[in-house]
Amino acid sequence: MPRGDVKGREAMKDLLGRIARWSHRFSFSGLVLGILAFAASTTPSLIPRGWLYQGVISGFSLIIGYAIGTSLRAIAARFGLTAGPSPAHRVLIRRILLGGGAVVVLATLVTGTASQRRLATLWGLEQTPEAHLMSTAVLALGLALGLLFLGRALRRAVVALGRVLARWLPKQAAGALAFLAVTGLVVGTVSGIFEDVVLSSLTSTFTARDSTSRDGVTEPTSSTRSGSPDSLQAWDTLGFEGRTFVTGGPTVEEIEAETGRPAIEPIRVYAGLASADESAEVDFDALAAEVVAELDRTNAWDRAVVAVGTTTGTGWVDPLSVTALECLQGGDTASAAMQYSVSPSWGTLVLGIKKPAEAGTALFEAVHARWNELPVDDRPQLVPFGVSLGSYGSQAAFNSLDSLTSRATGAVWAGTPMFTPLWADLTASRDAGSPEIHPVLDGGETVRWATQNGGDQFLDSLGPADLPRVAYLQHPSDGVVWWWWPTAWHRDEWFTEPHGQDVIAGVRWWPVVTGLQLLGDMFVAGSADVPLGYGHNYGSGYVDSWYWVTQPDGWDEASIEQLRQTVISSVRPG
Repeated sequence: MPRGDVKGREAMKDLLGRIARWSHRFSFSGLVLGILAFAASTTPSLIPRGWLYQGVISGFSLIIGYAIGTSLRAIAARFGLTAGPSPAHRVLIRRILLGGGAVVVLATLVTGTASQRRLATLWGLEQTPEAHLMSTAVLALGLALGLLFLGRALRRAVVALGRVLARWLPKQAAGALAFLAVTGLVVGTVSGIFEDVVLSSLTSTFTARDSTSRDGVTEPTSSTRSGSPDSLQAWDTLGFEGRTFVTGGPTVEEIEAETGRPAIEPIRVYAGLASADESAEVDFDALAAEVVAELDRTNAWDRAVVAVGTTTGTGWVDPLSVTALECLQGGDTASAAMQYSVSPSWGTLVLGIKKPAEAGTALFEAVHARWNELPVDDRPQLVPFGVSLGSYGSQAAFNSLDSLTSRATGAVWAGTPMFTPLWADLTASRDAGSPEIHPVLDGGETVRWATQNGGDQFLDSLGPADLPRVAYLQHPSDGVVWWWWPTAWHRDEWFTEPHGQDVIAGVRWWPVVTGLQLLGDMFVAGSADVPLGYGHNYGSGYVDSWYWVTQPDGWDEASIEQLRQTVISSVRPG
């Protein structure tokens, strides 16, 4: 046998021996559950994932599975349940585990990548390169090992502190106190760093952004817009997104060209935070009163529709939604909104979920109070609307469907998070046999859901509908809709139902892992890479929802379809 072959075999044998000996530093049960959790993490969820998100999700899944396995082993030992194979057999089993685990990791990475490529094809996206397999594996393993070694270091700190305290305290009391002390120190440090560094930097960054304007956005001259010379709201108080909102939308000429009918200039009013200091308590009632004053100033009550929008975290209003309404109504509309934060929506979730709810309630109540003073037979339609966190905040003004229909003439909500109480109650009350992703409530009498972009989902498919009408837009692939903390330990019904048209087969619920997958889906659901009609990007569906809710005259299916395409091409959510 050539000497090179012998040396190669010896080197390989030595390497395998080192790996086997090194593996003894890890919990057997932890490795088993960790590998299984890793495998589950590579299965598809709602949104196509690149190697970075997949690596992070797989890394956290691996270490969480390992921690659960280790904890179960410790609990079993606590109760004397330590029986197992002989030491010789344990070595064999461990080697089999290492070899089988490597095969499982490789196989699931390959199949997982194939699933991501199938999902990308369904969405019309560029497929994930297979070369990212190694990047995913390295990132996941590195992240898991880093967290593991950090955990072990903290455990050693607890043991060392416990030994010191045991000089003056009973052993068990010393151990418990040491654990609490180290845990408190870690939580305090992490919390402090997160609050003082991450959130502070986030607030500072978006505060600076809020004082600027998007390229091409200039102060309006029309009296129908907040921030104009005639406005009660100064231009520099509207914030970044507020300035974009009041200067955007179709012109009278563009609406007339689209509809072939005379149009008037739409009204858009907005109130910004004036000061972006998020540490200060904002008087949302006072801010809402300023919006109402702007509605009074612009004679908004003479319009056919007054739309009351709750924004997302930064104060953003989806331009596709408002544009669709303005075109359908020939500009005979007034759209109102106000800012409650400068942070993005995920930051708002961390800083306080109550803000959008308080702001949405304050604005609707103020507008409704003024609207309610008008003669019953001479009122515009009053329609609350919002997308994402704005949808959540907008619905906070209503504790039931009766509360909504008795005070508004309809509603248009898109991408509603599942932790929204009204949405959750209506979904849970759906007719028997209708799926969670596309509920049917009372035969579609008042509330209807659309799960596809465009089409006649609000029209005749469920028969006639009464007024007021409530429209929900939600894609089966929208991670913003379907993620919430309980998904980590609770399997929602939509996992066992037929999947939607934008979700591939193979989506399954796994304890803990699915929560991480959907959390990742939520963060990327509305990104620029996600096409309209998928994930959290709602496009032509707004046309159908506003048409169904407000019932404008003079539209047929051909003109509706043309408007869908116009709205899609007019602006891209940002």
